Amino acid sequence: MRILNLLFCFVFLSTSFGFSQTTFFKYFSGLTYDTGQSAVQLDDSSYAVTGLSGSFGPDAQAFLLKISKTGQYEWSKHYGAYEADWGRRVLYNNALGYFIAGTSNSYSAEGDYDAFLVHTDLQGNELWSKTYGTNNWETINDAVFARDSGIVMVGQSQVLNGGTSDIFVVRTNKIGDTLWTLNYGGTGDDVANALVAVEDSLFVLTGIYFNVDSSMSKGFIMKIHENGSVVYFNQIGDNGNFGMNDISLNMNRLNLCGWKKDLALNEHDNYTGRYNLDGTLFYESVFVNQGDVILDELSLNGSQNKLYVAYRNENLTAGTFGMDVTIGRFNINYDWDNGPLYINNAGEEKTEQLLPTLDGGLLAVGYTTYPMNGGSNVFVVKIGPLDQYPITSGVQPIQALVGIEQQEVNNENSIFPVPCTTSLNFKGILAQYEYVLWNSQGQNLGPVYLIENKLDVNSLMNGLYFLSSDSLNKPLRFIKQ
Repeated sequence: MRILNLLFCFVFLSTSFGFSQTTFFKYFSGLTYDTGQSAVQLDDSSYAVTGLSGSFGPDAQAFLLKISKTGQYEWSKHYGAYEADWGRRVLYNNALGYFIAGTSNSYSAEGDYDAFLVHTDLQGNELWSKTYGTNNWETINDAVFARDSGIVMVGQSQVLNGGTSDIFVVRTNKIGDTLWTLNYGGTGDDVANALVAVEDSLFVLTGIYFNVDSSMSKGFIMKIHENGSVVYFNQIGDNGNFGMNDISLNMNRLNLCGWKKDLALNEHDNYTGRYNLDGTLFYESVFVNQGDVILDELSLNGSQNKLYVAYRNENLTAGTFGMDVTIGRFNINYDWDNGPLYINNAGEEKTEQLLPTLDGGLLAVGYTTYPMNGGSNVFVVKIGPLDQYPITSGVQPIQALVGIEQQEVNNENSIFPVPCTTSLNFKGILAQYEYVLWNSQGQNLGPVYLIENKLDVNSLMNGLYFLSSDSLNKPLRFIKQ
């Protein structure tokens, strides 16, 4: 009996420990604004995250953040030049490395935005970067691999000076050479928000287009061949304004999510739909919510037996909090399956991608904002294979997005290291200012004083803090841990 009891305890503890490693909720941030946009999982179950960051220097940069399978920081790299560069999607191939698809205005002589593609090795070292565009503004919203390891990127191409936009698609080979581009649209604003690869050589896009006859926006579902030819283009939505945000493949049908706009209340209602691969409708629903709700992202979990939808919902109890994140669970037939996960902070929150994981669970990537200084954090949420949720409420620790070894050289006017444990160093003109310290709840902790360009933080509790000064347009922020 004693042997059986010991065996039971070993199995129980091993199982509990295994479950404890399948979920996590992590923040990553630097000194200013950082947003998570996309993630991939590697063969060893670790992850790479991309997005947009102002913490690597004075200009916005695309970044690649490598984290362990339990969500711990391993390394980060940044990409771009002297204007705005951001990563919208990251793709991974074990033999080729990472591809970051996004948008940049650092390389155009006219300063307009172009599609942006960066190729790195598995350590995040840049191998090459290329831009794709015209004299219009091209922005990228999604990207997938083609069967030849080339890339298909989708977004919009907008005429300058307030002109309208068309659906924009660019197809490259695996070394980034353009094979073809496609502009598709009419007289209003049209944009592709998402795509999925189907049937080997075909891709299905979804997004928003302007219907001239009704003078309203509609959703669309569009199939294209890998050679750039359009197979079909079908409207989604009848009476009212519609838009589609994401698409996924499920049991040889396409799941879509988006919104219908209630113009009288200036709010969004839920749109969910299932479509056959030939573009014909199988099922659709519009659900009227209390308050403003926008369905943003959807994905099956890694076990392919649950469908998760990430959406933004108006905070009805604290209106100043803006839109909060909810991740809801459905069965594979799009029926509500209960068990939502909430991320509710003082500012705006948004999920930018859902990703099925190798253990049967799900990963969510997005950002939260802080109204005090307009800054934002990357968030990464891991849901377990048995629908286990991590704790997302309360004060959560923040890990550094920028490696400490990079911080001192990033900017001649900076504070470092972030996070800090005993002291915070001030470099350049920032060392000459007078500061007031605030905590993350907006409480004034009083003036603080630098000694030899350092701030002693030993007495502070772990967490996020802000330093305001009459000499700064907005506060600095740092993390004590």
